[in-house]
Amino acid sequence: MANQEHLDILKQGVEVWNQWRKAHPDILQPDLQGADLSQAYFMYAHLEGAHLRYVHLEGAHLSGAYLEKADLSGAHLEKANLIEAHLEGANLSNANLNSTFLDGANLSGANLSGANLSGSFLEKVDLSGANLSGANLSDAILREANLLGAYLNDANLDKANLSKAYISESEKDQLRGKGAIGLYDALEVVGVGRDEIAEVFPSTTTPNPSVSKKTLGVAQASSSTIRIRITEEPLTAQNLTTIISALNELHTKCWLIQQDRFSDLINYAQTHDIRFTKEANLTIGKLNASKLIMRPERVTEERLAPYLEQRDCRYDEGPLQES
Repeated sequence: MANQEHLDILKQGVEVWNQWRKAHPDILQPDLQGADLSQAYFMYAHLEGAHLRYVHLEGAHLSGAYLEKADLSGAHLEKANLIEAHLEGANLSNANLNSTFLDGANLSGANLSGANLSGSFLEKVDLSGANLSGANLSDAILREANLLGAYLNDANLDKANLSKAYISESEKDQLRGKGAIGLYDALEVVGVGRDEIAEVFPSTTTPNPSVSKKTLGVAQASSSTIRIRITEEPLTAQNLTTIISALNELHTKCWLIQQDRFSDLINYAQTHDIRFTKEANLTIGKLNASKLIMRPERVTEERLAPYLEQRDCRYDEGPLQES
């Protein structure tokens, strides 16, 4: 149960709370466990080391908050805003972070074992050395995330987007066949062990400029192009429609994040309202195939139109090419 004095001070607002923490450096672990703080505004609050077990922070605004080594085990953080929050070494085991916004957050060395991160937004997040064993990361967006040295044993990565994520060679091999999206587009870092992670990727999300991408074995990729490799054979029209639908949904979510339209993002995730898809306006520029179940000259824009129309996509460049 939370310390009522600590809770009353926090409810007076971030400014009062931060001043109190500064005036009481002897109180290293404020006790707020189990408190109902849902929908609260705690941007840039100093909550480092705090006891926040089983706390209710659903929909809370914690962007930029300092939560280093805080105990958030079993916490309820569904749809909370933790963008660019500081969570180094925090305990988030068995926490519920479903559809939570964690873009740019620092979770290096954090314990996320058994946590529910399904549908969460983790773009450019630092998860180096984090414990994600048994965590649910299905449908999560981990684009450009730093996963070097992360423990991913028994983690659920079904439909998680790992495009351009930083990942070691051994971790990439470990994730094959787990249903992750963009694994082929992940930036594989070769020859970097756990002890070298802090040097290559310090607490910021920017790699150490003294370490070249050539040394790391990281391939450059275009930021304006998404390349998808489909290995399923035969590739039927129905399967192609399913793939386009998944790509369209992912593109719409990423576009809404880029526009800082987080309330619309939540709305789209719940309703799949087609008006957001139309605004995002996905364009398929080119389709290539090495094996086809029908003659390539007959796979034209006219042939694909019914499937693209169902998904509100445009086909923008001629017939399918055979490579």
